[in-house]
Amino acid sequence: MKTNRKTLRLLTYVFPALAVLVFVILIPSVVALFYGFTDYSPGREVSFIGLDNYISLLTNSRFWMAVLNNVYYLVGCLVAELFLGFSCALLLNKRFRFQPLWFCLLLAPYAVSPVVAVQIWKYLLDPTYGWINYGLTKLGFEPVIWFSTKLTSMIPVCLVSVWKEFPFLMITIYAALTTVPTEVEEAAKIDGARSFNYFFRVLLPIISPAVLVGLVFRIIFLIRSFEIVWVFTGGGPGTSTEILAINMYKESFLYYNFGRGSALGWILLGITFAASYKLIKNANKSLLQ
Repeated sequence: MKTNRKTLRLLTYVFPALAVLVFVILIPSVVALFYGFTDYSPGREVSFIGLDNYISLLTNSRFWMAVLNNVYYLVGCLVAELFLGFSCALLLNKRFRFQPLWFCLLLAPYAVSPVVAVQIWKYLLDPTYGWINYGLTKLGFEPVIWFSTKLTSMIPVCLVSVWKEFPFLMITIYAALTTVPTEVEEAAKIDGARSFNYFFRVLLPIISPAVLVGLVFRIIFLIRSFEIVWVFTGGGPGTSTEILAINMYKESFLYYNFGRGSALGWILLGITFAASYKLIKNANKSLLQ
């Protein structure tokens, strides 16, 4: 009897969180799954069309262009974030003057709203009065019209994303570095290990579970990224920066094809699952060792 009461009391504690998950995530996901097999559009009768939405998307060149743009965006941002995150974490792990101040400064971009961050960088990159183009002209270069071609549009989009989000990996790696015993580094030095060998053969295997977990989160966030790209370019010029989340938004809320947008949402979920599965599996193996 006591056990039943205790279980009931514990369930009352977790019920609000479960209710939120059910109403905010589970029910909308099931509804979207249903709509993905229909031609649902506001103000029109719903008809079941089977896999037509999925077939239409997978045979659409615009969809594959969005996938390719997502790959460019994902790889470019992830590599830069990992490099900056590692570099800053290794630097902050050393004791030096004003270390707490530098930690706060490096962490500050993560606290900035995505919309605010984009607006700041829009002014900096403006071809007429932006500081970045002003600096280029002082160095003897021509001003760059950043949002005129695919390459020059994708570069600032990735730049802002990296600037804002690299502190996530930085703080994750820094937390892992603080758990490494000082005896490990001392023993490696006694054995004659140089900095390069110590990093790749001793330090990296120890902190790899934390790094992999951080990478899994960043991959998930980058695949479903929306705000920065949408506020910056809206997917333009043309479709040069249109990634999957923007494609899904346009299908649903600009073209009012909710059935197709729902199907794209589930495809996006499948891509996210497939991309992160391998890293999660490796992270679990590392944690169990």
